[in-house]
Amino acid sequence: MINFETIRNYCRLLPGLWRLASVRYPKKYVFLQNWTSLGGSAVERESWIINFTCNKRVLHIGFLDSPFTAERVAKGQLLHLKLRNSAAYVFGVDIDNKALDLYRKTTKDYENACLDISAATEGHFKQEFDVILFGEVLEHLVEPFAALKNLRLICLSNRGCELCVTVPNAYSLAAFVACLNGEELVHPDHYFYFSPNTLAHLLKAAGFEMKSMWLYAGPALLKTPGLTKHGLIAVSVPASQFTDRLV
Repeated sequence: MINFETIRNYCRLLPGLWRLASVRYPKKYVFLQNWTSLGGSAVERESWIINFTCNKRVLHIGFLDSPFTAERVAKGQLLHLKLRNSAAYVFGVDIDNKALDLYRKTTKDYENACLDISAATEGHFKQEFDVILFGEVLEHLVEPFAALKNLRLICLSNRGCELCVTVPNAYSLAAFVACLNGEELVHPDHYFYFSPNTLAHLLKAAGFEMKSMWLYAGPALLKTPGLTKHGLIAVSVPASQFTDRLV
């Protein structure tokens, strides 16, 4: 929570922030990655996903939103249930077997499976998919690269299939404000932070070609400056030219 001491600490930073804002790095500076166009707009994550997957066949990974499954099913807030009303077909995958049993008993939906995507391959799925939705999962994995490589194989086995990854943003303004108060605003099960560049770099290393990237935020933070929105959405397809050098 922001208190008077936090506000005072922030005010003390303003002169230094002003000096940093006036620094102009050379355009070819190796550490400078320009995402100016990305920072100029943002979307609301859930509405964007529903629109993007509308009338498509979707493989939804991490669909249970544990540990909030029961609460969000009861309140009609679970994204997976909303996708079932708008997408042509949705198959859910999650690693939480207990939450899956609860979900099935509550919703009577059995188009799903308990599976560790880091160990999954294209052979696990007989269905055809247009989109793999990998939302707020990558940062929870000890081996995110291994999971992305498996997802690439699934994409390749489904002609034209796109991978949609969403992750929290390392430069979130809300997280930065918490840091001013000596606190870290982070899910206790997260292993990684991602920025636009590190997410794009990891996807490329795993054999994907970026089609588009968006920043997302809730209504109150859609207009925060630059790259300080809450999270990132990246849409990718398997690269046509790719050599797996990291195996």
